[in-house]
Amino acid sequence: MLTQYGDAPDQVRLPAPRSVAGELTWSLLPPLTAGVDDFVVTAVVEPRHSVSGDAFDYSLSETTATLLVLDAVGHDQRSGLIAATTVAAYRSARRAGHGLFELARVIDENIAAQFGGSAFATAVLAEVDLPTGRLRYLNAGHPQPRIMRRGKLVKPLTGGGRPPLGLGSAALAIGEEHLQPGDWLVLHTDGITEARDAGGAFFGEARLADFLRREAAAGQPPPETARRLVHTILDHQEGALQDDATVLLACWDPHRPGPP
Repeated sequence: MLTQYGDAPDQVRLPAPRSVAGELTWSLLPPLTAGVDDFVVTAVVEPRHSVSGDAFDYSLSETTATLLVLDAVGHDQRSGLIAATTVAAYRSARRAGHGLFELARVIDENIAAQFGGSAFATAVLAEVDLPTGRLRYLNAGHPQPRIMRRGKLVKPLTGGGRPPLGLGSAALAIGEEHLQPGDWLVLHTDGITEARDAGGAFFGEARLADFLRREAAAGQPPPETARRLVHTILDHQEGALQDDATVLLACWDPHRPGPP
Protein backbone atom coordinates (compact mmCIF):
# COMPACT_ATOMS: atom_id res chain seq x y z
CA MET A 1 0.00 0.00 0.00
CA LEU A 2 1.50 3.32 -1.05
CA THR A 3 2.03 5.91 1.65
CA GLN A 4 1.76 9.66 1.18
CA TYR A 5 4.03 10.39 4.12
CA GLY A 6 7.46 9.37 2.91
CA ASP A 7 9.54 6.37 3.99
CA ALA A 8 9.73 7.07 7.73
CA PRO A 9 6.66 4.98 8.76
CA ASP A 10 7.96 1.90 6.93
CA GLN A 11 11.47 2.35 8.28
CA VAL A 12 10.09 2.28 11.81
CA ARG A 13 7.62 -0.58 11.24
CA LEU A 14 9.72 -3.04 9.25
CA PRO A 15 12.17 -5.33 11.09
CA ALA A 16 14.24 -5.63 7.88
CA PRO A 17 14.19 -4.03 4.42
CA ARG A 18 11.73 -5.48 1.92
CA SER A 19 13.01 -7.33 -1.11
CA VAL A 20 12.43 -5.87 -4.58
CA ALA A 21 9.61 -8.37 -5.10
CA GLY A 22 8.12 -7.43 -1.75
CA GLU A 23 8.22 -3.72 -2.60
CA LEU A 24 6.52 -4.41 -5.92
CA THR A 25 3.68 -6.37 -4.33
CA TRP A 26 3.28 -3.99 -1.40
CA SER A 27 2.99 -1.02 -3.76
CA LEU A 28 -0.08 -2.65 -5.38
CA LEU A 29 -2.04 -3.40 -2.21
CA PRO A 30 -5.21 -1.44 -1.45
CA PRO A 31 -5.81 0.02 2.03
CA LEU A 32 -5.67 -2.69 4.66
CA THR A 33 -9.20 -1.90 5.89
CA ALA A 34 -12.25 -0.46 4.12
CA GLY A 35 -16.00 -0.61 4.42
CA VAL A 36 -19.41 0.45 3.24
CA ASP A 37 -22.62 0.57 5.30
CA ASP A 38 -23.12 -3.20 5.58
CA PHE A 39 -19.71 -4.66 4.72
CA VAL A 40 -16.22 -4.35 6.20
CA VAL A 41 -13.06 -5.95 4.78
CA THR A 42 -9.62 -6.05 6.32
CA ALA A 43 -6.46 -7.91 5.31
CA VAL A 44 -2.87 -8.28 6.44
CA VAL A 45 0.14 -9.58 4.51
CA GLU A 46 3.10 -10.58 6.67
CA PRO A 47 5.99 -11.40 4.31
CA ARG A 48 8.81 -13.79 5.07
CA HIS A 49 12.15 -12.04 5.32
CA SER A 50 13.11 -11.92 1.65
CA VAL A 51 10.21 -12.54 -0.73
CA SER A 52 6.53 -11.62 -1.00
CA GLY A 53 4.41 -13.92 -3.17
CA ASP A 54 1.16 -13.33 -1.26
CA ALA A 55 -1.21 -10.49 -2.11
CA PHE A 56 -4.84 -9.45 -1.88
CA ASP A 57 -7.21 -7.01 -3.53
CA TYR A 58 -10.82 -5.93 -3.22
CA SER A 59 -13.38 -3.49 -4.54
CA LEU A 60 -16.47 -2.18 -2.72
CA SER A 61 -19.55 -0.49 -4.13
CA GLU A 62 -23.04 0.12 -2.77
CA THR A 63 -24.20 -3.23 -4.18
CA THR A 64 -21.17 -5.53 -4.55
CA ALA A 65 -17.96 -6.52 -2.81
CA THR A 66 -15.30 -8.35 -4.84
CA LEU A 67 -12.37 -10.04 -3.09
CA LEU A 68 -9.10 -11.71 -4.09
CA VAL A 69 -6.48 -13.51 -1.99
CA LEU A 70 -3.56 -15.16 -3.77
CA ASP A 71 -0.30 -17.00 -3.25
CA ALA A 72 2.15 -17.02 -6.18
CA VAL A 73 4.35 -20.07 -6.69
CA GLY A 74 7.97 -19.95 -5.64
CA HIS A 75 10.24 -18.29 -3.12
CA ASP A 76 12.20 -15.93 -5.33
CA GLN A 77 11.73 -12.58 -7.04
CA ARG A 78 9.68 -14.23 -9.77
CA SER A 79 6.92 -15.00 -7.28
CA GLY A 80 6.51 -11.29 -6.59
CA LEU A 81 6.25 -10.60 -10.30
CA ILE A 82 3.59 -13.32 -10.69
CA ALA A 83 1.63 -11.84 -7.77
CA ALA A 84 1.83 -8.35 -9.26
CA THR A 85 0.68 -9.60 -12.66
CA THR A 86 -2.23 -11.42 -11.04
CA VAL A 87 -3.41 -8.32 -9.17
CA ALA A 88 -3.04 -6.09 -12.24
CA ALA A 89 -4.93 -8.53 -14.50
CA TYR A 90 -7.65 -8.94 -11.85
CA ARG A 91 -8.15 -5.18 -11.59
CA SER A 92 -8.19 -4.71 -15.35
CA ALA A 93 -10.85 -7.37 -15.85
CA ARG A 94 -12.86 -6.29 -12.82
CA ARG A 95 -12.96 -2.67 -13.94
CA ALA A 96 -14.11 -3.84 -17.35
CA GLY A 97 -17.17 -5.32 -15.63
CA HIS A 98 -16.29 -9.01 -16.02
CA GLY A 99 -17.69 -11.78 -13.82
CA LEU A 100 -15.78 -14.49 -11.97
CA PHE A 101 -15.18 -16.85 -14.91
CA GLU A 102 -13.88 -14.03 -17.08
CA LEU A 103 -11.75 -12.62 -14.26
CA ALA A 104 -10.05 -15.98 -13.90
CA ARG A 105 -9.61 -16.35 -17.65
CA VAL A 106 -7.91 -12.97 -17.99
CA ILE A 107 -5.54 -13.80 -15.13
CA ASP A 108 -4.80 -17.23 -16.65
CA GLU A 109 -3.89 -15.66 -19.98
CA ASN A 110 -1.69 -12.97 -18.50
CA ILE A 111 0.30 -15.28 -16.24
CA ALA A 112 0.83 -17.74 -19.11
CA ALA A 113 1.82 -14.98 -21.53
CA GLN A 114 4.32 -13.40 -19.16
CA PHE A 115 5.87 -16.44 -17.46
CA GLY A 116 5.03 -19.61 -19.39
CA GLY A 117 3.34 -22.81 -18.34
CA SER A 118 5.26 -23.41 -15.09
CA ALA A 119 4.03 -20.23 -13.40
CA PHE A 120 0.82 -20.12 -11.38
CA ALA A 121 -0.87 -18.64 -8.34
CA THR A 122 -3.36 -20.27 -6.05
CA ALA A 123 -6.22 -17.94 -5.21
CA VAL A 124 -9.78 -17.40 -4.09
CA LEU A 125 -11.89 -14.95 -6.12
CA ALA A 126 -15.18 -14.00 -4.50
CA GLU A 127 -18.05 -11.57 -4.87
CA VAL A 128 -20.81 -10.72 -2.40
CA ASP A 129 -24.14 -9.23 -3.40
CA LEU A 130 -24.58 -6.77 -0.56
CA PRO A 131 -28.39 -6.40 -0.62
CA THR A 132 -28.91 -10.18 -0.26
CA GLY A 133 -25.66 -11.64 1.15
CA ARG A 134 -25.31 -14.01 -1.79
CA LEU A 135 -21.68 -15.14 -2.02
CA ARG A 136 -20.22 -16.53 -5.26
CA TYR A 137 -16.63 -17.75 -5.48
CA LEU A 138 -13.94 -19.66 -7.35
CA ASN A 139 -11.18 -21.57 -5.57
CA ALA A 140 -8.07 -21.95 -7.72
CA GLY A 141 -6.13 -24.56 -5.74
CA HIS A 142 -6.16 -22.46 -2.56
CA PRO A 143 -6.95 -23.24 1.11
CA GLN A 144 -10.71 -23.41 1.49
CA PRO A 145 -12.55 -20.26 2.57
CA ARG A 146 -14.48 -20.49 5.81
CA ILE A 147 -17.63 -18.93 7.21
CA MET A 148 -17.57 -17.74 10.82
CA ARG A 149 -21.05 -17.43 12.32
CA ARG A 150 -21.82 -16.31 15.86
CA GLY A 151 -18.17 -16.68 16.81
CA LYS A 152 -17.58 -20.17 15.39
CA LEU A 153 -16.10 -21.44 12.13
CA VAL A 154 -19.19 -23.27 10.92
CA LYS A 155 -18.25 -24.59 7.52
CA PRO A 156 -15.58 -24.73 4.82
CA LEU A 157 -16.64 -23.60 1.36
CA THR A 158 -15.91 -26.59 -0.85
CA GLY A 159 -17.35 -25.50 -4.22
CA GLY A 160 -15.99 -23.60 -7.19
CA GLY A 161 -12.83 -25.67 -7.55
CA ARG A 162 -10.51 -25.15 -10.52
CA PRO A 163 -6.76 -25.36 -11.29
CA PRO A 164 -4.44 -22.64 -10.00
CA LEU A 165 -4.46 -19.40 -11.98
CA GLY A 166 -2.14 -19.61 -14.96
CA LEU A 167 -2.82 -23.30 -15.61
CA GLY A 168 -6.12 -23.00 -17.47
CA SER A 169 -9.69 -22.10 -16.66
CA ALA A 170 -11.25 -25.53 -16.21
CA ALA A 171 -13.74 -24.51 -13.53
CA LEU A 172 -16.87 -26.66 -13.62
CA ALA A 173 -19.06 -24.37 -11.55
CA ILE A 174 -19.04 -21.31 -9.35
CA GLY A 175 -19.46 -22.01 -5.66
CA GLU A 176 -22.38 -20.31 -3.93
CA GLU A 177 -23.37 -19.62 -0.34
CA HIS A 178 -25.86 -17.30 1.31
CA LEU A 179 -24.38 -15.33 4.18
CA GLN A 180 -26.41 -14.63 7.28
CA PRO A 181 -26.30 -11.19 8.93
CA GLY A 182 -23.13 -10.88 10.98
CA ASP A 183 -21.26 -13.67 9.15
CA TRP A 184 -17.53 -13.34 8.61
CA LEU A 185 -15.81 -14.68 5.50
CA VAL A 186 -12.31 -15.96 6.32
CA LEU A 187 -9.74 -16.20 3.51
CA HIS A 188 -6.09 -17.02 4.09
CA THR A 189 -2.97 -18.41 2.46
CA ASP A 190 -1.23 -21.61 3.54
CA GLY A 191 1.32 -19.52 5.43
CA ILE A 192 -1.31 -19.33 8.19
CA THR A 193 -2.34 -22.95 8.69
CA GLU A 194 0.99 -24.48 7.59
CA ALA A 195 3.15 -22.28 9.81
CA ARG A 196 5.46 -24.64 11.74
CA ASP A 197 6.84 -24.23 15.23
CA ALA A 198 10.35 -25.28 16.27
CA GLY A 199 9.17 -28.87 16.65
CA GLY A 200 7.61 -28.94 13.18
CA ALA A 201 3.97 -28.78 14.32
CA PHE A 202 1.58 -26.92 12.01
CA PHE A 203 -0.48 -24.04 13.37
CA GLY A 204 -3.35 -25.88 11.68
CA GLU A 205 -7.08 -25.48 11.20
CA ALA A 206 -7.94 -26.33 14.81
CA ARG A 207 -5.74 -23.58 16.24
CA LEU A 208 -7.11 -21.14 13.68
CA ALA A 209 -10.69 -22.00 14.63
CA ASP A 210 -9.90 -21.69 18.33
CA PHE A 211 -8.16 -18.34 17.83
CA LEU A 212 -11.08 -16.89 15.88
CA ARG A 213 -13.58 -18.18 18.44
CA ARG A 214 -11.71 -16.47 21.27
CA GLU A 215 -11.36 -13.21 19.36
CA ALA A 216 -15.06 -13.20 18.50
CA ALA A 217 -15.97 -13.89 22.14
CA ALA A 218 -13.83 -10.91 23.14
CA GLY A 219 -15.71 -8.71 20.65
CA GLN A 220 -12.68 -7.93 18.51
CA PRO A 221 -13.48 -6.32 15.13
CA PRO A 222 -11.99 -7.69 11.89
CA PRO A 223 -8.95 -5.31 11.75
CA GLU A 224 -7.82 -6.13 15.29
CA THR A 225 -8.52 -9.84 14.79
CA ALA A 226 -6.35 -9.92 11.65
CA ARG A 227 -3.54 -8.06 13.39
CA ARG A 228 -3.63 -10.39 16.38
CA LEU A 229 -3.70 -13.47 14.16
CA VAL A 230 -0.54 -12.45 12.33
CA HIS A 231 1.22 -11.82 15.65
CA THR A 232 0.07 -15.25 16.86
CA ILE A 233 1.52 -16.86 13.71
CA LEU A 234 4.80 -15.02 14.27
CA ASP A 235 4.90 -16.23 17.87
CA HIS A 236 4.19 -19.81 16.72
CA GLN A 237 7.29 -19.61 14.48
CA GLU A 238 9.40 -17.72 17.03
CA GLY A 239 9.36 -14.59 14.89
CA ALA A 240 10.80 -16.14 11.70
CA LEU A 241 8.26 -16.94 8.97
CA GLN A 242 8.99 -19.84 6.62
CA ASP A 243 6.37 -18.52 4.17
CA ASP A 244 4.31 -15.39 3.65
CA ALA A 245 1.23 -15.29 5.88
CA THR A 246 -1.90 -13.53 4.65
CA VAL A 247 -5.41 -13.32 6.06
CA LEU A 248 -8.48 -11.46 4.79
CA LEU A 249 -11.57 -11.11 6.97
CA ALA A 250 -14.83 -9.69 5.66
CA CYS A 251 -18.03 -9.13 7.63
CA TRP A 252 -21.49 -8.73 6.07
CA ASP A 253 -24.03 -7.24 8.45
CA PRO A 254 -27.03 -5.43 6.95
CA HIS A 255 -28.35 -4.88 10.48
CA ARG A 256 -25.27 -2.93 11.59
CA PRO A 257 -26.23 0.62 12.58
CA GLY A 258 -25.00 3.22 10.13
CA PRO A 259 -23.39 6.52 11.07
CA PRO A 260 -25.67 9.04 12.79
